Amino acid sequence: MAGWIAITVSHVVWFVYDLRQAKEVQRVQVGLRRLAALSVRNFPDRNLNDADLFWKAIGREKPMRDPWGTEFRVEGKEGRRYFWRSAGPDGRWDTADDLAVEIPFVDSPGLSPDLLNQERDLPPASSAQ
Repeated sequence: MAGWIAITVSHVVWFVYDLRQAKEVQRVQVGLRRLAALSVRNFPDRNLNDADLFWKAIGREKPMRDPWGTEFRVEGKEGRRYFWRSAGPDGRWDTADDLAVEIPFVDSPGLSPDLLNQERDLPPASSAQ
C-alpha cells in the first residue's frame, strides 16, 4: 500500500511540474510574439543583425531572459527571415524544446500585414528578465 501511495504522489508531482512548464512555455511564446512585433515597429528596414541595438531601441540596458534564465536571441540573415528564439526549459540551444517566432516583416513569405496588428490582442507580457 505504501508503495502505491508513493507512486501516486510521484505522478501528481510530475503532473504539476508539467503544468507549470506548459504555462511558462505559453508565456514565452507570447513574449516572443511581442518581441517580433516590436522588431517590425523599430526596424522596418530589416536591419536586425545586432540584438544589442534592438534592446537599446526599446529602452532596455540588458537583454530580456526567458523564465529559465537564458537570454532571448534573434537569428536570421540580413534581408531575409528573422526569428526571436528561446532556448526553452533545458536552457540549451538547438534542442527539441527550443521556442521560436518569426518576425513578421510585411514581405516575409506567407505572412500578411494583418499579423502586425495582432500585438494589441496579446495578453500582457511576462516580467521575465
